Amino acid sequence: MSASMISPRSAPTTSANPGKTAPRTRSTRRRGKGDPRVNIQRGKDGNAKAYQVRQVLDAIARLEAEKNEKDEKDEKSDDHA
Repeated sequence: MSASMISPRSAPTTSANPGKTAPRTRSTRRRGKGDPRVNIQRGKDGNAKAYQVRQVLDAIARLEAEKNEKDEKDEKSDDHA
């Protein structure tokens, strides 16, 4: 194949405007259930919303539990060594 036959990959065109390219969408990866990130927004009173505070507290508790499990697992592996 000659270089003139190979074309660079182009953006898709829209059917309504064939001369214009469609915007490229970025696929986002969904976070897992154990992901501790929480979106915090100010309520009307300037504080975080109540359900968001619960989410943060749940995330902290989940991270602490995971850390404790890991520490216990590490201690058991050290005992067998």
